[in-house]
Amino acid sequence: MTESEIRDLLMAALYRRIGVNGSMVGEGKAASFSIERLHCVGGCVAEGALEYPLPCGTRLSHASDILVTFHRVGQAGNEQQYISIEIKHTSAVTDQFKCRSYDMGHMKQQLGAALYGIMLFVRAGKGIGFQRAKAICHPFDDFVGVDIFKESLDTAFDQVLEKVEHRLFAG
Repeated sequence: MTESEIRDLLMAALYRRIGVNGSMVGEGKAASFSIERLHCVGGCVAEGALEYPLPCGTRLSHASDILVTFHRVGQAGNEQQYISIEIKHTSAVTDQFKCRSYDMGHMKQQLGAALYGIMLFVRAGKGIGFQRAKAICHPFDDFVGVDIFKESLDTAFDQVLEKVEHRLFAG
């Protein structure tokens, strides 16, 4: 299984859980769907981009594996909010986690509480340990580790789905 396949499975699971029925379009990197429920309106896209400035003024773009963009209708502070989900699969090196943590740290400086970051690390019995990966991913709000050899694909992403749903609709 590849990171792209995991992204596609997670997008499908998110669509079933939070998407507007019939709104899914595209596939792979071009997949997207709408969200509209409980005073929350927005969308979810694969490979969604956010920009952030570096201290020198240069702006960089980061493509989240999955980006949820939403706002709350009829509530004070009706600003745009984001949930960025990063996916790492069977990584044996820390560099990939460091790169994503660097981007998340800078994006959080730019967007503050409007950005909620989730790192999903799917291991296949090898790669760096969950605790080490979680420590590196400290700029993220949540870290979810899944050992694909120990969990069913039917429930492997439940923690991520619950975190996204709670962020969208609980508050």
